[in-house]
Amino acid sequence: MPVPNPESPGTLFAQIGRMIHQRAHETLDPLGLHRGQPFILAILWREEGLTQSQLAERVMISPPSMSHALQRLEDAGYVERRPDPRDDRVQRVYLTDAGRAVREPLDKGWCELEGQIQAGLSEEERETLQRLLMRVRDNLAPGGCAPPRPHPPPADLERSAHGTSASVPSNDTQELI
Repeated sequence: MPVPNPESPGTLFAQIGRMIHQRAHETLDPLGLHRGQPFILAILWREEGLTQSQLAERVMISPPSMSHALQRLEDAGYVERRPDPRDDRVQRVYLTDAGRAVREPLDKGWCELEGQIQAGLSEEERETLQRLLMRVRDNLAPGGCAPPRPHPPPADLERSAHGTSASVPSNDTQELI
């Protein structure tokens, strides 16, 4: 098995994921929330009364995982599950007053984290980063991996082949980003 390159995209994603996870805990822990739960709340802030399976599909987790997450949110007092008036077998999920009230501190913490993540990036770089990250996410989603497309060689390798310094950024690098 090859040794992971410390600057490969996969390694960088893993490192960034750990850092975001650590920073997110600084916001989530005081609110009694766990990783993944803010996404459920965000969906419910837009549309209450969804079924557990609708929520699971939107958050892209399994129904049993959603059931566990909802139980934790219910125990924390943020949501409640009620039977569907037309079908008692179906549970619909609604926010409590506490679930609505947690939005402001959660939004504030998330905005601060987003600010840290995007610090120093131009608007164009932010848009490019978002577009590329969405593509990576879609590639990793079940059934989402498109066949590899040919791409230009990394600019550093191309420049070193022509005898120029690999540490000097070029316009080629900007197009690859």
